[in-house]
Amino acid sequence: MLPPPPGKGNRVKDRLWLLGRQVPVCRKLSAPSLLDETMDYVVALKMLHETAHLDYLKALSTLTNIYSQSPLIFSRR
Repeated sequence: MLPPPPGKGNRVKDRLWLLGRQVPVCRKLSAPSLLDETMDYVVALKMLHETAHLDYLKALSTLTNIYSQSPLIFSRR
């Protein structure tokens, strides 16, 4: 858990402070720059997730093809 933000008063400021600690290298940015960097970071995370998912599906498809073309090793009971 993160420590409480400095000063309690402005909820927007407090949330921007927390957001700056969640996005890498954004602790000292202005609010507009922080929001811009956050959008870029979210897009990058989404692309990374989609790429990993596609790699997983490709590997699964490859394994399925290998096992469907090879003779059965284990007998079914």
